[in-house]
Amino acid sequence: MRYALLTLSVTLFVCAASCSRDSGKPTTVGEALAVELEYPEGWSETDAEAIRLFREGKKVESTAAYQKVVDAHPNFAEAHYSLATNHELMANELKDDPAQADVRKRHLETAAVHYKRFRDLKTDPLDRASATSLLVTIYGPEGLNRIDEARSFARRYTEEKPTSARGHGMLATMLRLEGAHDRATEALLQATQMVSVDERDLVLAEHLVQHVEESPDLPRATAERFLNEALASAERQMAGESTRGLGLVLKGKVLHARASRLEQDPAQKKQLAAEADRLHRQGMDVLLKG
Repeated sequence: MRYALLTLSVTLFVCAASCSRDSGKPTTVGEALAVELEYPEGWSETDAEAIRLFREGKKVESTAAYQKVVDAHPNFAEAHYSLATNHELMANELKDDPAQADVRKRHLETAAVHYKRFRDLKTDPLDRASATSLLVTIYGPEGLNRIDEARSFARRYTEEKPTSARGHGMLATMLRLEGAHDRATEALLQATQMVSVDERDLVLAEHLVQHVEESPDLPRATAERFLNEALASAERQMAGESTRGLGLVLKGKVLHARASRLEQDPAQKKQLAAEADRLHRQGMDVLLKG
């Protein structure tokens, strides 16, 4: 997310002289200028230049440009977001280089600081939720691996977007990583009641299958409920021309999860696993051709 420059028009200054204080709008030219300072002069040019530098591989220079804006305007949320994004991207580039683990950690920690600051400065729920989601990733197992903090932000995300399948899925994943499988199950049960059908098909179904596969002690009735939910999602996707491939892959995952729980029936387990592999291959063929 990159924010373009928001320039104040002449009408704002006209309003400054006539709007009442009860309206909540600027009532003096000075107050109008204070609003303009939320988008510092030259931000659009700085942002565009920083993006260009980053794309050209001049990441240190790009990051320094954003840092300069943050230093000069510490309450300017968009600069914090852009600075955090740079640090996160640089951290991701170092993910597979063990020799750079400390450098990567510093990038992630710096990104977290500025995503948090962005979140604190914004009032729009969608902006705040966006930053919260990114913080789950940064603190998660692929980032700083501070699962308790990742779980805390995932919980906050579900509070900010209670009907989000992504939020409930993230929370369940973090709880499971902490060994709290029962609480993860509760989070997913709640999700099946709150999330729309569309989001169930696109996101939640994958989390339900994953939970069954990674929770061997999950009660059979709950496992079947989750797999039946996911199977229904797969069937709906298979019925759509543009989503058929995804549906086939998902159905294969459901059958694979079912097979993994059939320890007492090796023959049926083998048969289900073979069908799961077939559906997965078929689905991938459809996706590659489409």
